[in-house]
Amino acid sequence: MGLYTDSISTSVAFKVNEAQRDTDRNLRRLSSGDRILRPEDDAGALQVAMKMDSSRKRSDAALLGLQNARSYTEAQDQALDVVGQLFTRLSELATLATDATKNSSDRSGYNYEFQNLVQEIQRIDLQEFNDIRLFRGTTYKLFDVAANIKWTDAKAAVDAQNAADTLNYHYLATITSQSEQDEIARQIGDVGINAWLGGQDTAVEGEWRWTEGPEGDEDGGQGRLFWTGTSGGSAVGGAYQNWGTGEPNNSGDEDYLQISQASSPTGSWNDLPDRDTMGAGYQPRGYVRETEEGNLPIAYHEDGSTFGLSKISYTSGREGDVLYLPNELFSSMNVNTIADATRAIELITGKNQQPETDEDRFSALSVIARLRAQVGANLSRLGSEIEHLTRKRDNFEAAHSRTADLDVALESTRFQRNSAKLEFGAAMLAQANGLSLQTSVMNFI
Repeated sequence: MGLYTDSISTSVAFKVNEAQRDTDRNLRRLSSGDRILRPEDDAGALQVAMKMDSSRKRSDAALLGLQNARSYTEAQDQALDVVGQLFTRLSELATLATDATKNSSDRSGYNYEFQNLVQEIQRIDLQEFNDIRLFRGTTYKLFDVAANIKWTDAKAAVDAQNAADTLNYHYLATITSQSEQDEIARQIGDVGINAWLGGQDTAVEGEWRWTEGPEGDEDGGQGRLFWTGTSGGSAVGGAYQNWGTGEPNNSGDEDYLQISQASSPTGSWNDLPDRDTMGAGYQPRGYVRETEEGNLPIAYHEDGSTFGLSKISYTSGREGDVLYLPNELFSSMNVNTIADATRAIELITGKNQQPETDEDRFSALSVIARLRAQVGANLSRLGSEIEHLTRKRDNFEAAHSRTADLDVALESTRFQRNSAKLEFGAAMLAQANGLSLQTSVMNFI
């Protein structure tokens, strides 16, 4: 005789376990807020949710970059506002200096403040925002390699730097004006060593050309011709030159250009051969690199796409900058005499003539006003991109939420239902077990 096993208890136990699993899943979902806890819950929705979440997070990162770019551009505008106020004060000082009742001592006092404000304007031009220059134009950097270096090796080093930097254009420096010579001195100070520049006369002896940078592309790729002959030669078409005394002299196949601390005057140019074994203090130990800074790339899309934020520059000696006039040096403005003060007023405010003159188009206040308008355009573009990306990010957020987030009200209802089933099932299981026991005893008897 055997014990009788009732299938009712087994069936009820199965239902109770199922209700327990459903209740546990409801609790996990409610505690996490996620509709999909495991891939098997909804494999297709999980795939969509992962892609949406990734796009949303990339959009967040791009949005942060756009907001930082707006802060950068706002810093530009604030700096330009200060520069405009400084130029206004300069014009005021120049006007005061034109007063015929002022003596030379009075004008000297005005000029002292005038020159300090000029230096402040130049200092602002070099300000940075997180190690990025606010006013991106032409920059110069001295590379002192602390060892003898040939011209060809210096060129190779700069070419490698240029190849590795898609944002900017680097090349051995070319000096085409007194203002550029002054700008180099302003940015890097006294060179302090003999350093290579981007000029040579290797193609035709005595025909000195700038063979690097934009100038190197001129004349069919031969480079811009700026000097013919040796020290008794002449500048081509009035081109700028800064040869030292008795230079160039082609003393021993000297076909490459350097800025020399050994020549007289210090910092003038000299011709040297492409060797690294020269003596007498002439051997270059480095080179001057010129950089044309490009527009600042700003990511505006979650896929990493960028647009170029227009660069702003006002004192780098290029067309469109402050005082971009032939033979006019920004740093040479002064109010020591009535004539000097009158010219300073023209350079700062323009002549207000029709038709418009260069003094009007490139006067300091006109340039600063144009640059502030350009900054305003940049801010408008950034504002539009930020608004667009914010809306797009919100759409990604909504799509991800619809796919992956839990409907709390629905899940709470299901939890209550499953809890009731579990509680009722447990009670019924106890009844079924009791009934099974009674049946077994009766069968045994």
